[in-house]
Amino acid sequence: MTMLAGSSSVNTYTSAITFSDGSVQSTAANAQVNTLQAGVAVFTGGTSSAVTFTTPYIGASAPMVVVTGLDGVYTHGLSFSITVAGSSGAWTGFTLNLSGALLGAFNWIAVGNPN
Repeated sequence: MTMLAGSSSVNTYTSAITFSDGSVQSTAANAQVNTLQAGVAVFTGGTSSAVTFTTPYIGASAPMVVVTGLDGVYTHGLSFSITVAGSSGAWTGFTLNLSGALLGAFNWIAVGNPN
């Protein structure tokens, strides 16, 4: 079926778009690309907290992980880093490392390509 899209709004449900130059775009139809996972990393007086993803990420590059202290958690003066666990095609989680001991928690989100 050929459809010309020249109006201000077009609704279509397709698995790919083939352009007149022969190129094909199918990533917009792939619901598995750049999937978000989220959770909480808890500290009970230690300096590291390991997190396992619910669904491993299969991308060649590690997923992007962002952490923020929960409301009311005193994080002033603490620096932190993230070490993603796994390797290309099998990213299984991460470890959040702090520069000092903490009794509290951090929110986290991860975005990447899951299986």
